[in-house]
Amino acid sequence: MVSRTQFPQSSKADSDASLEVWLRPKRQNASGTILAFYVGKGFPSLALRQSLGDLEVLVSDFARRNRPRIYIDDVFLQNAPVFITIVGRAHAMDVYVNGRLRKRVLDFMLRNHDVAGRLVLANAPATGDSWSGVIQGLAIFRGQLAPTEVVAHYLDWRQHNGANLSRTKTALAIYPFDDGGGRVVRNQLRSSPELVIPEHFFVLRKPILELPWDEYYGGWSYWKDIAINVIGFIPLGFFVTAYRCAERSRRGAALNAIATGLVLSLTIEVLQGFLPTRDSGTTDVITNTFGSALGAILYLYGPALWQGIHWKNVFELNTVPVEQVDRAG
Repeated sequence: MVSRTQFPQSSKADSDASLEVWLRPKRQNASGTILAFYVGKGFPSLALRQSLGDLEVLVSDFARRNRPRIYIDDVFLQNAPVFITIVGRAHAMDVYVNGRLRKRVLDFMLRNHDVAGRLVLANAPATGDSWSGVIQGLAIFRGQLAPTEVVAHYLDWRQHNGANLSRTKTALAIYPFDDGGGRVVRNQLRSSPELVIPEHFFVLRKPILELPWDEYYGGWSYWKDIAINVIGFIPLGFFVTAYRCAERSRRGAALNAIATGLVLSLTIEVLQGFLPTRDSGTTDVITNTFGSALGAILYLYGPALWQGIHWKNVFELNTVPVEQVDRAG
């Protein structure tokens, strides 16, 4: 689901913003992007994700090319409706769950410019990260919500499906999802766009051959993927070099193996750019090509390196010559 047009930038872009969403996940032990705002810079300005039983909140700092994130533990422990409220405050962010303050994070803020651009629900805007569940209500506000307002809104959503939220002066958008059918979810306020349910699954702005610095996210899983991509292409480089050595020079065979790995990886990544559930990036091309080069080197120089260890000398280090034994005796 995606907004028909962009949410406009506020004249007070650095002022606080608030957001509340009422949802029910389909599975507890699952992951996916619940909602995200996208302004066309490669990654979302704001994203809420289910990470197994936890809630993940990501707010991007485009000036520093930084994507800090926080986790709120044990939010999705049961397959039951959960009401999440995020309130931006001066130099802090408050996260409420079912009307109660769950976590306050200093130096982690939600601003009006974070809730601008295209809104995407149940998937990430630039990659396949779908979320399974039901979104029962969504509201966005230009400004802080007081703790009493958070509780009042929680009760209003539960009892009246958010019917009274339009009275809030700072309300930017209210989606009660009570249209009864069709492919359009209407906003109670005329100032913000409607939401549209697409005919088929797609990624809003899926990049093709994303640059390495845009793909980088750190963490163990990132480096694990790097290692897998390198190791996975070593056999290709090894066997292509072995095959080509019968037809050309050793150097030519190695270059041919590296070029084969490059072309194959590039073809795969370009094709994945047209598949909504796959990522397309240059990091894999670089690591796959490097793996092919390692395979070629292993074929050309592996036997020499193995023989150069001089295993006989290694064993002789731990052996005392017979003459020395006799003299000692």
